Amino acid sequence: PPAVTIDVAPSAVTLLVGASATLDAIVTDADGRAFADSDIEWSSSAPEVASVSAAGVVTAISPGSASIVASNEQSAGFAHIVVQLEFRLPVSAGSVLRSEIGSPTTLCRGGEGGLREDGGVECSHAGVSRFSLDFRAPEGTSAGTQVGAAADGTVRDVCLRPPSGTTCGPDGPFVYIDHGNGFASQYSHLDPATITIRRKSPVLQGETVGRMGT
Repeated sequence: PPAVTIDVAPSAVTLLVGASATLDAIVTDADGRAFADSDIEWSSSAPEVASVSAAGVVTAISPGSASIVASNEQSAGFAHIVVQLEFRLPVSAGSVLRSEIGSPTTLCRGGEGGLREDGGVECSHAGVSRFSLDFRAPEGTSAGTQVGAAADGTVRDVCLRPPSGTTCGPDGPFVYIDHGNGFASQYSHLDPATITIRRKSPVLQGETVGRMGT
């Protein structure tokens, strides 16, 4: 049989539990010409996370990640599937989303940044913080808004008032929660006096981890 290359489209998909997506296997020969191949076999590296039908329909089963493989006797193609936890915003509806992740911009030194409510750019959203959401308290209040866990998990780290000469870093005081399956969230700039949760404690979605600082 002729040598072929198999590409899966889309090559990366993010789904919530219960959702589905259809993948296509694009088969080309050595000259790049596409042709139909009815002998494609579909499989999942983690069927407990994401299953796939004989027609390439992927169904999200549980949070985590999996590789979906489209193969025949000569070649194989892959798609990366992430099944995401159903996160909930950690603050009340009265709070305002001040800035969020946005398109990379040359206005920021590192070429990254987030979009602010006033149309400006938040250049501190770089590196790990690239995936951050900033909130401010409802109008008329300076602080005190309750902050809840975005999903079930286990508290892995807490920083309140560190010993003299040390700091919690630019994100402190904070609570860091491990949600399992590669997902985690950090709640930064909290009022340290309101953080009663401790390391290794289990938390449920919506459970209070502290209150918004100033």
